[in-house]
Amino acid sequence: MPSRARTALLVVHALPPAENTGAPLAAHGYARTLGNAGWRVTVVSASPTAPPWPHARRCDDPSESFFRLAVPPDVGMGSSWLEAWAVPRTATGDPRVDTGPHVARMLDRLRPDLVHIIDNVSLPLCIPEVAHEKGIPVIRSVSCAEDLCALVVPISPCSGHAGYCEPPLTVEHCGRCVSEVTPDHVLGRFGGACGASVGTPRHAELRAMLAAQRARAAHQFHSVYDRVLFASEQFRSYFEQTLPLDPLRTRVVPMGVDIAGPAPIPPIPPIPPIPPIPPIPPIPPSPRPGAGPRTFLVAGNTHAAKGTHAIVAAFTHPELASRDDWRLLLAGGGDRGMYGPLLTDPRVEDRGPYLPDELAALCDAAAVGISASVFETFHRVTREYLARGLPVVGSMAFGISDVVVDKRNGLLFDHADSGGLRRAIVRLLDDRTLLAQLAAGARASTIRSVADEVATLESIYEEVIRTRARRRWQAAATGATSPFGVQGGFPGERPQAS
Repeated sequence: MPSRARTALLVVHALPPAENTGAPLAAHGYARTLGNAGWRVTVVSASPTAPPWPHARRCDDPSESFFRLAVPPDVGMGSSWLEAWAVPRTATGDPRVDTGPHVARMLDRLRPDLVHIIDNVSLPLCIPEVAHEKGIPVIRSVSCAEDLCALVVPISPCSGHAGYCEPPLTVEHCGRCVSEVTPDHVLGRFGGACGASVGTPRHAELRAMLAAQRARAAHQFHSVYDRVLFASEQFRSYFEQTLPLDPLRTRVVPMGVDIAGPAPIPPIPPIPPIPPIPPIPPIPPSPRPGAGPRTFLVAGNTHAAKGTHAIVAAFTHPELASRDDWRLLLAGGGDRGMYGPLLTDPRVEDRGPYLPDELAALCDAAAVGISASVFETFHRVTREYLARGLPVVGSMAFGISDVVVDKRNGLLFDHADSGGLRRAIVRLLDDRTLLAQLAAGARASTIRSVADEVATLESIYEEVIRTRARRRWQAAATGATSPFGVQGGFPGERPQAS
């Protein structure tokens, strides 16, 4: 390690406990692990209750190994997130406000050795650009498709037979998707039904805005980010079919998850000798072990991308609706009404939102985890199922099929086969031997930990820091000034150690 503790600035749209989903959980794990390893870490996230940028203060909580810095959410100058892409460095909800100076002040006072963009949703898009201009290396994790898709998740009624928009994601197709799913009163001057506004001035204006979004994304990925990280090779391939990247600056770094393994089975105490007893009448045979209902767990928010409709279709199909040997445990947020008739089925229990430390108990209450997503980039929950020894019925979505091996630790199905999920469930209900084999395979699965992932991140961090340090030394040798001109911290903070 260097003589001075490294300083990192992480950027993510939210953090636990405000949001316990993929990117916030990942950012929290990075910050906690890096802080415990000696890094000085600050995490910038958006919060509707945050003070204006000039009054932003870091939160110094002694119970955490990192700092939090909440800033106002950046929702764009109009009704849609995608408008922010069309306005260089000024999209803050007010065209008269430029967040660039506030971002520069934040960077000058925190003096990070690097900036790691976990995602840049609801935050000023100029954060990586200002950091790059100051000579600070910028790492970008691509955990969703927000850089290519104005809907963030590429699913709409215009997606086609695959269930998600297949690459390359063109401006023309993206415009049809935006028009289709955005209500007229929100879309405003960009309104219209799917394809109905093609050729109109409003549609041309929407296309121009989407083209500006794509151009800014291309600029950031080609000229701003020192390294681009993907969590799965499948999503990297999907992304690069639309926006090719420099292979020398691109890495695949699978995410790590932390969840305790399945609880060990306590040893059976020795049975003391039993004295002889008189013969008793024969007892009718009891049901065979393991013949009771099997519980299937669905952990995650409801969303079209999560395959919620496929789950409803499978468990309400007559082949399963007529059976009483299954139970369904639902846990997560989102619009729970999407589960429709399942919510009134006595075999179904909806726990609603859960905290990360409650997932182990949910897994222990189930026999199988279901990952029915139509589109994913990695899917953290699938790893958490397996880490807890739970076999998985999983779709072929990116990231899921990376870790679920068919007939070894789970069963895979294809959404193109409308009955694939249902048949996999029925198979596990009818073949308890197969279920036991898959459970053993799940317990034997190797799931990466957060510490392992952060060790890889640290090596990438050091690589880009050293590269930038060489450039700064060369600039200093030619008389250039340091990019850091302001010392000190935010108002009310204790001074940083130099």
